[in-house]
Amino acid sequence: MTVLTAEEMRETDRSASEDCGIPPSILMEHAAIAVCRIIRQEYPDAVKIAVICGKGNNGGDGIAAARILKGCFLEPVICLALGEDRMSELAAMNLDIIRKTASVPILPFKKSIEDADLIVDALFGTGFKGTVSGTAAEIIDSINALGKPVVSIDIPSGLNADTGRVSGTCIRADVTVAAAYAKRCFFLYPGSKLSARLFIADIGIPDCADSACSIPDPLLLAEWMPHRKKNDWKGSSGRLFVLAGSDQYTGAPAFCCRAAMRAGCGMVYLAVPDSIEPIMRSKLNEEIIIPYNENNFENIFEIANKCDAAVIGSGMGNSPLTKKLVSLFLKETAIPSVIDADALYPELILPTVQRGKYVLTPHAGEMARLLDKTVEEICFDPIEAAKEAASVFRSAVIMKGPNSITALPEGYFYFNPTGCEALATAGSGDVLSGIIGAMASKGCSPEEAAVLGCFIHGAAGDYASEDIGINGVTASDIINFIPKASDVLLSKDSSKIENMMKIGKVSIL
Repeated sequence: MTVLTAEEMRETDRSASEDCGIPPSILMEHAAIAVCRIIRQEYPDAVKIAVICGKGNNGGDGIAAARILKGCFLEPVICLALGEDRMSELAAMNLDIIRKTASVPILPFKKSIEDADLIVDALFGTGFKGTVSGTAAEIIDSINALGKPVVSIDIPSGLNADTGRVSGTCIRADVTVAAAYAKRCFFLYPGSKLSARLFIADIGIPDCADSACSIPDPLLLAEWMPHRKKNDWKGSSGRLFVLAGSDQYTGAPAFCCRAAMRAGCGMVYLAVPDSIEPIMRSKLNEEIIIPYNENNFENIFEIANKCDAAVIGSGMGNSPLTKKLVSLFLKETAIPSVIDADALYPELILPTVQRGKYVLTPHAGEMARLLDKTVEEICFDPIEAAKEAASVFRSAVIMKGPNSITALPEGYFYFNPTGCEALATAGSGDVLSGIIGAMASKGCSPEEAAVLGCFIHGAAGDYASEDIGINGVTASDIINFIPKASDVLLSKDSSKIENMMKIGKVSIL
């Protein structure tokens, strides 16, 4: 499911019109129909609807939607919030139809909203850049203050479609109906929090968009998802080696191992300092504990090489022994490895990089260390950071954060559509590493393991937050919902998978 920039969307519209012969007015009509369909579906009791229109084609979508809503026996009104001069050709055409048929009243802003059950935001489209000010800012702030449901057409007005950033002010939408394709802003903070629900509507544009960015198709993920066969046994269900933990951090290895087991891994071997062996044995029952110390650790490499995949770094701490162990591990083993947390040092990883072997899972601080940049630079452009790291380290790289970004060495990258604030809890990253490790141990490629792991991790967090509440979710709760998220994918039931996406606040029409 392709995700576009504003320029890519413009080129796609141009290609649909010039190369495929689809009149832009037809595409606008289809977009308006999709908006009306969602309004009727999500707000069946809304009758009086104020459609707040700008001058561009986004305003044209709104005017067309108002006409169609009238045909559904509703009571729409139109507000030409920014005036009529220099309207786009399509907006002017739809306004002319409205005036000739006298089908929908055109009212001043304050009059249009006073009795409205619902507001349709059609002020600015994906081409908007800059700062919202003046009359537009006053209108947007007034809409936000009303407390009435807001449906945005294509994008909440004021949002930068490419960066997800806001300058001035922005509509806070309850629902956004994106025409044809999602835009990057829906998966970049703060844009990801400015629309409670996202619907991606097919408006008849052929699948001709050219973009390096997408959200994973859950039905494709269902095909990637490893499953146990009737004749499987623990050794054929994936053997995962985990090198993790320290005197200071005993929770991280436990979360990682438990998550891997819940994600379907058949056997997990955990190598930890012998000083915490008793603690780990008290925390874990199914895992095989392998103690080591600074004078005796050579055997762990032999054991690791008998496994199918590894996770290294979780909770190891920043000590000379950690760096020595990680460096030797990467040199002495040849299995696919998830590199996390305290193993994420460029001088340790670069000497052993092999294309397609590693999955790196940094958060912003760790990414700054990998790329020798500041956290502020990483957070300003997380897409570029993820792409650069994937290129430098020739590996799948997950830039953890809201809608985590998985970048591949070839330049492609994915936004993860699942997950919520519930994942912002201690140990959540260790859970993610365990899930990815399990997928890799069961035969997924590093790319597949990374994308699948993010999706399942986010979905488990969504399910946990539904059951417990966002503020009370712990890493253990996320682990407990991994089987549910996995089973939905394994079912390949499109309705169940669609509901999983809906919980993640994204719906494909």
